[in-house]
Amino acid sequence: MENDNTPVRHGTYAAYTNRKCRCDLCKTAAREYMREYRKTESGRARSRLYTHIATKRSTKAAAWVRENHPDVWEKICSEIIAK
Repeated sequence: MENDNTPVRHGTYAAYTNRKCRCDLCKTAAREYMREYRKTESGRARSRLYTHIATKRSTKAAAWVRENHPDVWEKICSEIIAK
């Protein structure tokens, strides 16, 4: 097992996730890993789940704003309609 004194191997998904490296090489590796993961059956299922959860959260957030801050809700709606 690596300790914190071990140099980071940049350009790997492990460096991105475990060592929290956000250099361009590691971000690219993480992006490519996730792109390939989403092509798998479990990746697609998980992606659908997170999309479903995000939709539910945004719906609840919109309902909360509409109920608790109707003035803000009206402003948001009018800006959307104006576009």
